[in-house]
Amino acid sequence: MHPNRGKLNRNEHPGFTMRKTQAYIEVSVIIILILIYGYATYQRNVVWKDELSLWSDAAGKSPRKARPYNGLMIGLANAGRFAEAVNAGEKALKLDPGFAWAYLNLGGVLGQMGRNEEAIMSLRRAIVLEPDTAEAYHNLGIVYLNAGRYVDAIRASEKAVSLSPSYADAYCNLGTAYIMTNRMREGIGAYKTAIEKNPDFVKAYNNLGIVYMQLGMHQEAVDVLERLLMKHPENNTARENLATARFKLKSYRQGLIEK
Repeated sequence: MHPNRGKLNRNEHPGFTMRKTQAYIEVSVIIILILIYGYATYQRNVVWKDELSLWSDAAGKSPRKARPYNGLMIGLANAGRFAEAVNAGEKALKLDPGFAWAYLNLGGVLGQMGRNEEAIMSLRRAIVLEPDTAEAYHNLGIVYLNAGRYVDAIRASEKAVSLSPSYADAYCNLGTAYIMTNRMREGIGAYKTAIEKNPDFVKAYNNLGIVYMQLGMHQEAVDVLERLLMKHPENNTARENLATARFKLKSYRQGLIEK
């Protein structure tokens, strides 16, 4: 790896280019939630083999009920079958237009597909129906980040953490939104809070290390990334970022680079 490059594994969701370090800040995944509905748990091995077969069976046996289609939407999305998941979500909402969780989940699926405006509309509808749902604001914040609407992302993520103060993922996304609006100190604080809420939060450690590098705080970057690797020595992204941070720290001490 080039010594001036940090790297984050972005997996399914886009990251955000930090121009100075050419590194990626990673956003937390969109949450797709399901409530426990209390379906009977008979010994039916074929039906219960996996989530998708479960909800396909439930929707087939209860075609006029919205909740099985909400579950089917989640199962399809988890299988990467997003277009079919949208169809299932729309079916759930046709059957029950007041089903807030279906709007929330549909917004999550649309967000994963990059259909940001539709996702925003669905998530806003979920919030109208259930205004105290932190997960809806969390998902909305992610969609706003992916759409480049960073001020809106800050508002949504701040609302998520106000509703759920222990919500580490929301703090992490809030940190990214702050960074993207050049509010570096607040971004660092949000990442630190995410780590306090979840001491094993790999994404927050990596993001914090990258921001420290961007700011020329190379020793701080080394420290936080070493802490991460002590917890997760198998994490190759952290290892690569740490190598970059150490290179930058050595070069700075030798007078080869400026902060």
